[in-house]
Amino acid sequence: MKTILNRASRSYITVAVFLLICAGCQGVKEDKEGEKPVIKIGEQAVAKKAYDSALKRYMPEDTAGISPAELKALKNDFLSQLIEEELILGEARRLNIDAAADEVSAESDRIKAASGDDAFKDAVTGKYGGMESWNEDIRRKIIVRKTVSRVIGARVAARGTADEKAALEYYKGHPGEYIAAEQVRARMIVIGNIEDARKVRKGLTPSTFAQTAKEVSISPERESGGDLGFFGRGDMPEEFETVVFSLRPGEISDVVKTEYGYHIFLLEARKKGGKLKFDDVKERIMERLREEQFEKEMASWVDALKKGVKIEMQEGLL
Repeated sequence: MKTILNRASRSYITVAVFLLICAGCQGVKEDKEGEKPVIKIGEQAVAKKAYDSALKRYMPEDTAGISPAELKALKNDFLSQLIEEELILGEARRLNIDAAADEVSAESDRIKAASGDDAFKDAVTGKYGGMESWNEDIRRKIIVRKTVSRVIGARVAARGTADEKAALEYYKGHPGEYIAAEQVRARMIVIGNIEDARKVRKGLTPSTFAQTAKEVSISPERESGGDLGFFGRGDMPEEFETVVFSLRPGEISDVVKTEYGYHIFLLEARKKGGKLKFDDVKERIMERLREEQFEKEMASWVDALKKGVKIEMQEGLL
């Protein structure tokens, strides 16, 4: 079930579009076409102009390769999320949950830092008209997040299902999920031409590899001595893995040509695959169980909110 639950843990920038709709959710008049309500959720109404504007931002700009069925599914998903979000905002009003000015400011600053100054300005100006509308949307998003956290967090905590005993039961019941694949740890040096690569390879030893990588490699990993960390099959380009997995710990490869340049690899360590110990995965399992319980509680809560409110849609205007 795609709900506000999934959006509550993601960056605001990806979901703010839904909140902009709510600027048209109160005091809607029916004397103009754009102001006619297309959706009513209890006492709240969404005006056609606000709905159309938000839907346009939600849908892909280029729909040439998207089938009518897929477009309809996207639109239905948009409607579902819109309704759920407004229901939660209504519950927030009932619970007197709000967002302080400093919370809004901090969230806005975080988004600006993550997206870059130019992208931030373009988003605010082009999609929201200005900072006032942008900050109002952020305020609403914070309210949704706080409401979900309070209501669903309390329900999950009361259930107490994600303890070590439950995790152990899950671990025993799903043995195939906790098998570790073989992994290797390697270092890499990348040189721009074959002549220089051969010269570098000629004088390399395992003890000088890291320092040489820092001095001559052109790859981003040079800062860490060419360290690629541990990885399994399928994590790196195939030509890398073919060479690295054939080496013995402490062995250096010949020069390997790829589209990225001329590579030299050092295999530092190898981890055998096998079943993971419960102690190594129990926290991961408990987190998974908490997430599953959160989803169940969220779905139950949203269904209850929908049953308690009359929802009307003007299908011909959507």
